[in-house]
This record gives sequence, structure tokens and C-alpha cells, in this order.
Amino acid sequence: MDKERKNIGLAMLLIFSSLLVCLDRIFWQSNPDILINDKVNLQQSLLQIYHAATLIGVDIFVITLGFLLQGNEDK
Repeated sequence: MDKERKNIGLAMLLIFSSLLVCLDRIFWQSNPDILINDKVNLQQSLLQIYHAATLIGVDIFVITLGFLLQGNEDK
């Protein structure tokens, strides 16, 4: 039972990190107009924080995938 809960938690984490990766790719591949502005303001600072937060999704995705694949190995 404990292994099933762990796998469900890892699968949910994999889905969440996939969502973060998709949000990051969709937003930054569209070349938002706010990035053309030369002024440094609060909106650009918030966008950089958003970008950093969504970049973490790639790392979480790879680590979670490794944990899930490790559990399926024959020992």
C-alpha cells in the first residue's frame, strides 16, 4: 500500500512538473512584448521570477521520472 501511495505521489509530481514545463515553453516561445521594453519595472521583475519558477519544472520532471523508472527495475 505504501509503495502505491509513493507512486501516485510521484505521478502527480510528474504531472505538475510537466505543466510547469509547458507553461514555460508556451510563454517564452511566444516572445512576449513586455520583454522589448528597456525599462526595469515591477512587471519585468515578476516575469523573471515566474520564468525561474517554471524552469525548476524541468529539473523536477527529470528527477521524478528517474524515481518512477527506478521502481520498475528488476533487482
